[in-house]
Amino acid sequence: MSGFNYPAEPIQCTAESTPNIIIVSIESLRFDRYRSDITPNIKEIGDNSLYFSNHLSTGTVTDRGVFGLIYSLSPVFFNSAMGAGKQPALIESTTQLGYEHWILANQDIEVNKLDTLLFNGITPLQSVGKGAVYDGDANLITQFEQQLQENNADQPFFSFILFNGSHFPYWTPSGYELPFTPAERFAISKATDDTDATPYLNQYSNSIHYLDGLVGDLKAVLVESGQWDNTILVITGDHGEEFGDQEEVYWGHGSNFTQYQTAVPLAIHWPGKTQTVNYRTSHEDIAATLVTEALGCDVAFDSISSGYSLFDDSQRVNIVASYVNQAIIVDDTVNELLPGMVKSYSLSSVGEKVTTPAAAISGYQKTYSQFR
Repeated sequence: MSGFNYPAEPIQCTAESTPNIIIVSIESLRFDRYRSDITPNIKEIGDNSLYFSNHLSTGTVTDRGVFGLIYSLSPVFFNSAMGAGKQPALIESTTQLGYEHWILANQDIEVNKLDTLLFNGITPLQSVGKGAVYDGDANLITQFEQQLQENNADQPFFSFILFNGSHFPYWTPSGYELPFTPAERFAISKATDDTDATPYLNQYSNSIHYLDGLVGDLKAVLVESGQWDNTILVITGDHGEEFGDQEEVYWGHGSNFTQYQTAVPLAIHWPGKTQTVNYRTSHEDIAATLVTEALGCDVAFDSISSGYSLFDDSQRVNIVASYVNQAIIVDDTVNELLPGMVKSYSLSSVGEKVTTPAAAISGYQKTYSQFR
């Protein structure tokens, strides 16, 4: 026995609904970069179908964020899942239904074992960085297009695409026309409380603008192949990124649990669905929603997820993790778990003290015991 009772009941899928599914994760994409001047392609996709304006990752670092995205679980189960040798419900379901699986990561997902944790039994097409970061990102779309051309048009596919160029120091190709200037790549180790964030924030936005263009290329490939209207395309970030935004100065990610590091955009092209959702949602909600509502698999939602359907407005008690600690987020309160104490602050500022709501502790206990 692994002590990880997941899924809590068997998943049964039939081939009545088999849309293609693509999940795109953009490194360090924080919530306020969802703008027509930074992400015009992503914004058009979200505005024309589904956009979730109040969305949290499950991590302030890549592995915890992507874990929640693919497993539909709180990161409190990260270590349990690591040693269990199981498949996430989304991968098990698409495997049952005979999907092709195209895993494309321009980041080393082998070193932290995400390749086997998330895609057990599947060999990724790319699982490490390839060449210059921006070239490696572009190559993901090239490889995707090649797979699409070689694939039987009647066979559905699942693809996970992990872009990396928006990780500091924030990469754009030589000669790329930068929409935001002055711009400079970021040496995070040299940042101080007095560092002017402007050139680094601009280059961060430039790197996202470049990746947004690749998302536009991905859409064009799907449209030209006739697959766009039979494809669900999920676009989000693994976590956010901070640029000295608060009175208490932080840079990068993995250091606190305010919105700058936890809140990310979520835009979904889902044929037949159009909605802007303003209530709280989480990475825990996404994959299980796809399994139960897009694929129509016969399984109770809470047997495969610690979250809720994306279309359920129930109050969330979200647990977000870094490499070393966790926080319980309820509404606009962050309750960071530290040795022997809970540090409570506002989602918008570490310096704004709040009272820990009762739902934080009861919600944590419920989540922690769900699959054990």
